[in-house]
Order: sequence, then C-alpha cells, then structure tokens
Amino acid sequence: MSDSGFRVNPFRVFLGLAFAAPVIALAYYAVRAPDSNERLKIEASEPPSDGIGASAETRPERLGAEPEIAAPPQSGVDAAHAECTKSACIDEAGLIPAARAAYRKGLAAKQHGDYEAALRAFREAAALEPEDSGLFRLAAEMAKALGRLGQAEALYLDALALDEARFGAGHPKVAAVLLDLATVYVEQERYEEAESLYQRSVDIQRGAFGNSSPELAGALGALANFYRIQGRNDEALEQFEYALSIERDASSVDHPNVASLLSAIGGLYRDTGRYEEAEELLLQATAIQKQTLAADDPRAVSTLEQLALLYRSEARYEDAEPLMLEILAIRERVLGLDHPSLARHLAQTGTVLLAEGRYAEAKPLYERALAIEAKSAGSAPSRASVDLNNEIIALREQGKDSEADAIYDWVVDLSDQLFGDTSPTTAFFREQYAYHLRATGRGQQALLYSSD
Repeated sequence: MSDSGFRVNPFRVFLGLAFAAPVIALAYYAVRAPDSNERLKIEASEPPSDGIGASAETRPERLGAEPEIAAPPQSGVDAAHAECTKSACIDEAGLIPAARAAYRKGLAAKQHGDYEAALRAFREAAALEPEDSGLFRLAAEMAKALGRLGQAEALYLDALALDEARFGAGHPKVAAVLLDLATVYVEQERYEEAESLYQRSVDIQRGAFGNSSPELAGALGALANFYRIQGRNDEALEQFEYALSIERDASSVDHPNVASLLSAIGGLYRDTGRYEEAEELLLQATAIQKQTLAADDPRAVSTLEQLALLYRSEARYEDAEPLMLEILAIRERVLGLDHPSLARHLAQTGTVLLAEGRYAEAKPLYERALAIEAKSAGSAPSRASVDLNNEIIALREQGKDSEADAIYDWVVDLSDQLFGDTSPTTAFFREQYAYHLRATGRGQQALLYSSD
C-alpha cells in the first residue's frame, strides 16, 4: 500500500482549480437548451466565464479551463506518472505488483486522453489497494472527466473516508480531497455544500500551518475561485488579495505562486471589464513566469491564455492571435494532436480568426475541434459547437448575414457527418440555423431546419 505523504500543498490544488484542472478534473460546462428566441447560454464552472450573471444575450468566454499540461514527455508512462502525481501523490513503489501495473496502465490511458480506459485501470488498482486514497482520487478524476458526477462523488467520498480514518479529520491531506469533492458539488450546482467544503479546507490549512503559510494561501485561492465562478467578485477579490499578501511575505515578489495569483486577479478584472488593470497584472505575471518557469509549464500557458482572451475581449485580434497560436503549438506538442482537451483551444483560436474575417483559416480549426469532441459526444451540444455558434451570432449582429449563412450551411453538414443526424450537437446547429433564418426574415426556409 502506498503512502501519499503528509504535507499537501493546496496551492497546487488551487492552480488546478483556477487554471489547469481537468477536462481531466475541473473544467466543466453546464448548458441549457436554447429557447426559440435566444442563444444558448453557457454557465461555466471552473474558471468563470464572461457570462457569469449575465443575460443570454452576452457572449460568454471560458478562462484558462484546461487540463494541467505535463512537461515535454521524457518517456511515455514515466511522463504521465510525473504529471499524475501532482494531484494524487501515489507512491508507486509501495503498490503491490498487480496494482502497480493497473496504475501505470491508467496513467498511460490518461496521458492519451482515453479516460474510459483510465477509469477502469484506476478502479482496478484501487480494488487491489483498497486503503490507498490516491487511487480512488484518480478514478474519481476520470469519472468526472467523463461527466459521471455521481460516480466521481462516491469515489471522492471513499478517498475522504480513508484519509479521515488514517490521518484525522483536520489533516491537510483531508483538505485536498475536500477541494476535489467541492468541484463535483459545483458542477452539480450544490453550491452551499461546495462552499462548506472550501471553507473547511481553509480552516484545516489555517489550523495546521497558521495564518501566513503558502498552504493557507492555496486554500484561500480555491475559495476565491469558487466565489469568482458565482459572480461574487468582491469576495473573490478579497480572498485573492489575502492569498497574494501571504505568498509575497512567505516567498518573494517574483515567486511562481505570486505570478499565479496575479494572473487570477487579472482574470477577475477581465471578468468585470477592468481591462487596463487586467492587462497590467497579466503582463506582470508573464514576466515572472518567463524568469522562473519553462515556457510549457501549465501556469505560464494559462497566463498567456488569459492574456489572449483579454485581448479578444477588447477586439485586439492582432494581439490575441499570436498568443493563441503559441498556446496551440505548445498544447499540440505536449498533449498530441487529438487529445480531448485540445478541442477547446482549437475552437478559441478559431473564434479569433473568424472575428478577423479569416473564415477559410478558421474552419479547419473548428473541424478538428468538433472531430475530437465527436469521439466522446454526450447528451448536450459540444463545447466547440457552442463557441462557434456564438461567433456566428456575432456575425449576424454585425449584419453579415451571408457569411453566417455560409458557416451554418457548412457546420450543419459537418456535424451530421461527425456526430450523426440525431445527435444533440447536430440538433443544436439545426435549431440555431432555423432561428437565424427566422431572425433574418426567412421563416419558410427555417422550417427546413426547425424541429417545431
């Protein structure tokens, strides 16, 4: 049986919450079906979108919600092991041989984006090592990535019970599992329960390490991010700034943790339209990260992404595009060309090109994003489809009806090919095309696409 160690740094957990954590862990969309007269509204969880608390007539954008990227792989499974242990801290040498084999099989599957296979392997390992909470957490992470929130909750509760029994209810390891479980409750819209877990994590870290520790700063950052996704911006800013003051005193003004908090506050300022202040903080964070982190470190990539999204919000597409392309190149190199988590960034890059009127260059990016998502299509429209539809709506709002028509014609056919003619994504595009046609005075033509 492995021993995960005793000192858990929740700052790493916060980084996952605020910037990196999964399709593989924490990045989720909850979407509702559009009414006949409004666009689909995206309600983001970690991290928040521009659309939090906004009407359905805003264009929400996701911030930094991307799986944590491992360093450039040195060798297959070994690289996956190094990435995985950031969250679960598995002592591989302490596992019995059969559990170790299942664990490494899970890591390899996770690294390649095969979350179904990874879930099976991690559950097998957990069954062989039923007292190792880290294996339950890894299985829960995969269940959550697959959208199986009930299963994820049960697995996290198993991990929590193991750690509470082994270490005590006030141990920092317990705090780390509480943060994992809280993200499931957020996705399930069980916000009061989630908030109590975030608060309990803060209390544990304060009790274990005092009022000025990086561990407390990490827990405060996670709580702040929870407030941010709920649109409780004043409370979020207060906790982020408290965490920042702790990190500056505990480490240095140019520490990577300081840069991550500057980036988080910059993202919050972007949410609230404080663009000039946001840019200043994000540039500060980038400068620190260039001096202290590798270019493909997930924290550095996340800050670049937030800066790119800021520029996109300001319609500074010439500034956004090179950053988006740089991020895309890094993620393709690290994750591979068809990893599930690559789809969102392909779509984001496509939105910039569409906004610049470069339709021929944007279409292949969306096609790749939709093809990736079609491999694991769920019961709701795919994320890339929602991003693309919002950009088509923007074209209509600019009076570019013919361009919108052409893209709808193309994407309805593409979705039919990739997802099937009865899929939620194809139905979504057909309904949105029908609404577009009605909105532009072509009601009879709309009947060809509407299910009404």
